[in-house]
Amino acid sequence: MATNRDKTEALFLTVRTATAYLGCSREELLAWVEPDRRLPDDVGPLSGTRLWQRATLDAVRPQVAAWRERDRVAAADRAAEIEAQQAAAKARRKGMRKGGAVTAKVVRERLQCSAVELDRWAADGRLPPDGEIVLAGLLPKTVHARAWLPATIAAAKAAIDDWRAQDRAKTLFKRRGLRPVE
Repeated sequence: MATNRDKTEALFLTVRTATAYLGCSREELLAWVEPDRRLPDDVGPLSGTRLWQRATLDAVRPQVAAWRERDRVAAADRAAEIEAQQAAAKARRKGMRKGGAVTAKVVRERLQCSAVELDRWAADGRLPPDGEIVLAGLLPKTVHARAWLPATIAAAKAAIDDWRAQDRAKTLFKRRGLRPVE
């Protein structure tokens, strides 16, 4: 004859009752504890239901506080990392302004190139932007624009003829279905 304790040990708990039993949120439970059983996806209203035995939850109960602390520390580390990245980006933008960085329009004027050429050179790494600057107040919204330092533009002036020759050769090869020998 089965005792009342045996019945409760064999009892499966759903997500709601398992979270109440452990005193954690649904997201924490699903991240921390593998379910003992999953019902198949084609079982009607219980599709994809996860079930935990009380014995499984009793085994992990003492570790919940440690897991919560670990997750809190990891979240604080991620927040500090994001804040540091944002501060570094802000400092770079400030340095770009002090360095006399210019936007794509001025670069095109100084290099006497088209927007397509500048975009191509920036995309393939021949003339990547040195950073970005924030254009606020000039437009109805704040815009983050690519920016180049004057030294980068001066260095690019010497290479423009070579870049254009490379682009013409690449276009010609593409039209004829040829591949360059490497």
